[in-house]
Amino acid sequence: MLKLVIKPQDEENFELRLAAYAYQRLWAEYGEHIVDSFRTLTDLDFKQKEITAVIIPGRASKSGKTGIPMTLGADYPDNDRKLGVLTHELAHRLVNGNKIWTKDDSRTINYIEHRRIYLFLYDAWCDIKDQTYADAQVIHEKEKNYTAFYEKAWDWALRLSPRQRRNTFKRIRYRRKVNINS
Repeated sequence: MLKLVIKPQDEENFELRLAAYAYQRLWAEYGEHIVDSFRTLTDLDFKQKEITAVIIPGRASKSGKTGIPMTLGADYPDNDRKLGVLTHELAHRLVNGNKIWTKDDSRTINYIEHRRIYLFLYDAWCDIKDQTYADAQVIHEKEKNYTAFYEKAWDWALRLSPRQRRNTFKRIRYRRKVNINS
């Protein structure tokens, strides 16, 4: 099982400690299910056996890279959204840790990278909770003003059936470096 070490950026900040505790509880409740769902949907395992997640002020979250901690925002409004963010960032870690890259230039890499994880993230959310929960997470992600490509990437992925998403991801997985602009 993947070990997720969750800690506040500042141990003396009560809000960060409280948010870290919320993420720890979510990981204890859903962690195994997230890992199993990702494995079922992608046929991939996490290459890292331990990931550190640092809880920071605000709502900015980043997946980090091997050897660089993941950051998770403390200020998401509820635990459902925190779980959605945690699962989203772990999806990035899963594909990046397995060296599933794109051949696209840096101007489009965020868009392409999100298309790649959206091939399984929606179905993982459905599995972890249910379709209503997954739909709410997509709405939250589409509403991010600073990431207009999220909406475009979600629209692309959700035009595909679950089977088409899984087959597309498998093709990407086995080719490793692939252009998914089509």
